[in-house]
Amino acid sequence: LSTGGSLWVRQERSGFTLVASHNMHGWNESAIHVESSDSSLVRFLEKHQWVIELDEYWREPDLYSDLILPDWLCEARRIWLIVPLLLGEHLQGFLVLAEAHAPQRINWEDRDLLKTAGCQVASYVALLETSDALSEARQFEAFHRLSAYVVHDLKNIAAQLALVVANAARHGKNPAFVEDAFQTVGNATGGMNRLLAKLRKEPPASAVRSMALKTAVQRAVEARAIQCPVPVVRILADDEPWVQVDPERLVAVLEHLIQNAQEATEVQGRIEVTVYSEGRMAVAAVRDDGCGMDEQFIRERLFRPFTTTKGNAGMGIGVYESREFARAAGGELTVESQPDEGTNFFLRLPLVENPAVMSTQAETHEWKNPAESY
Repeated sequence: LSTGGSLWVRQERSGFTLVASHNMHGWNESAIHVESSDSSLVRFLEKHQWVIELDEYWREPDLYSDLILPDWLCEARRIWLIVPLLLGEHLQGFLVLAEAHAPQRINWEDRDLLKTAGCQVASYVALLETSDALSEARQFEAFHRLSAYVVHDLKNIAAQLALVVANAARHGKNPAFVEDAFQTVGNATGGMNRLLAKLRKEPPASAVRSMALKTAVQRAVEARAIQCPVPVVRILADDEPWVQVDPERLVAVLEHLIQNAQEATEVQGRIEVTVYSEGRMAVAAVRDDGCGMDEQFIRERLFRPFTTTKGNAGMGIGVYESREFARAAGGELTVESQPDEGTNFFLRLPLVENPAVMSTQAETHEWKNPAESY
């Protein structure tokens, strides 16, 4: 049995690199860098797929054709065998084995066994490399996904600020515009701070609170009134439906759904945002009479992240994020659409009690008629 060995594995471009070594005394590993892919040793192993026995090579060099060993092998002591690691016809690497305790010559059966073992080692090396490549690809995928979310958020913030700049020349002296501009800048600052917190992996501060769904819809409609067709609001509920969510995220989701509707609808078209109650759910329905979508697109692509029909203008995560927001709040985002007939998005969120009503009920419950005390 060999007393030690070293493993050399093919790297994509540089050649064969020493990746592991055990009990290989008498050679200078630091002086061994890479065995070139076009070296005599590598060409011989690829062409003949033989197990090289060093004693035999020195005794009968003619058996090894025009093989010229590299200097690091010629200078090394106690080297016994060089075993090719073959994956099919592909040389995955090679093993350099040290002398056995009791030196012996090998026969053809030994060579066949060593080649078979070499093929097994090659398959393990290939499996390990594939696993490493997959892990690296997943890390890059995670990085690219994070980048896409960052770009998506930055794009929305930039759009808000661009709107202020575009209207500054015409409305800069209007106090109402100045007030709105400061509010927009404040919203953009808040968005940037939330984005930075995500990048630092800071736990987000809880911003969930009760709010009237109508209020969020009106804010989103006002924000999207900059683009035609201008959306209109309809309130069908007798009592205002309230929800418990992060208000800023809810408004952002509604803005995104309205913007999608505007981009799918002609300027003279119609977009309507309706608020109503449905069982235990508060519903905001965004309807348009635009180009619509077919069933296959809705099923296979609409809610898939990083799939977009907007080319470089879209990141393909808006609808996906909107649905994830709804589900995290205990609701759902669904869609009904037909080509050339328009689209209906339904954002459903769990109903909560109106705080004003709860306060009134509590006061009524706590009040006692003074006459009852006698």
